[in-house]
Amino acid sequence: MESEGVRDLASRIEGLAHKSFNGSDVGAIGMSEELREKILLSQFTVGLKPTVTAQILIENPGKFQEAVEVADGIEKAKNMLTPNINVVSSFTGSETNFETLIQSNTETYTKTIDLLSKQLEKNE
Repeated sequence: MESEGVRDLASRIEGLAHKSFNGSDVGAIGMSEELREKILLSQFTVGLKPTVTAQILIENPGKFQEAVEVADGIEKAKNMLTPNINVVSSFTGSETNFETLIQSNTETYTKTIDLLSKQLEKNE
């Protein structure tokens, strides 16, 4: 699912595997734990968003749980770097407040860039 998070996807795949592989009694259907692990890892990787999938393939985790941990870290990092567009919707009908917010953020960024530039000049 498009908006499904990494942990939700992992839980869903584990649940499906549990049903499909007859619970924890893997030996009952003649499937090794190693094969079960490979299937879990494969299906998890396929279900991820393409940008996360690419990074998982680069990391090449050997176990399902390792892949979940790596993907979760990637997802958290992306969430921190992506602005929350829902904030904009709270300003509906209040354009002046939104303009003030944008102006304030721009001033903050400008001051930060100026400060960093001065620090870089001192280090030269």
